[in-house]
Amino acid sequence: MQLLRITNIPIEYEIKIQRSKLEMKQSKPQVHMETQGGHVHMESENIKVRLDTYEARSSIGLKSSGDFADDLARLGNQAASDATAQYAEIGNRMAQIQHDASIAEAVYPRMVRQSSSVMVFLPATGPDIAWEPNHLSLDYEPVELSIEPQVIPAETTFVPGGLSIEIKQYPKVEIEYLGEPMYVPPSANPNYEEERKS
Repeated sequence: MQLLRITNIPIEYEIKIQRSKLEMKQSKPQVHMETQGGHVHMESENIKVRLDTYEARSSIGLKSSGDFADDLARLGNQAASDATAQYAEIGNRMAQIQHDASIAEAVYPRMVRQSSSVMVFLPATGPDIAWEPNHLSLDYEPVELSIEPQVIPAETTFVPGGLSIEIKQYPKVEIEYLGEPMYVPPSANPNYEEERKS
């Protein structure tokens, strides 16, 4: 039976380290600057486009008042000529009526004559386009800049490092007795019972 308990408690410490550093202070540099502004002189002339849609509009019937009056006069002359020719043709047919033919039969072929149709794409011609390119003239004078810097030297300070050790607990050995106390004489033990002799 083990009567002693021995406990070894190690040392406990804390180390604090402060690193060395270099502190630098420097004021902002100053710069004296002078500028003489440049300038740009620019002249431009936009593109010119001339668009003539007279023929294109005329091909789809969008005409000026003068052209419209001319067309109506031409159509009137043509209608008068066509009517004169038609009446002359009908008169010739009526003059050539035979015994079995009537006036209606002589006039009928002219009355039932069908007009022909033609497919065309409108407008028949495109617009007349003429153009002049744009023009640009540029006169540039650059900016003049003078710079005079003033550098201020830096101030440096060295802060040395440091080391500190703090003992939190010292090492020690603890011995603990696990048995019962020994009384001398044995009768001093409170639980002592005297042996009975038989």
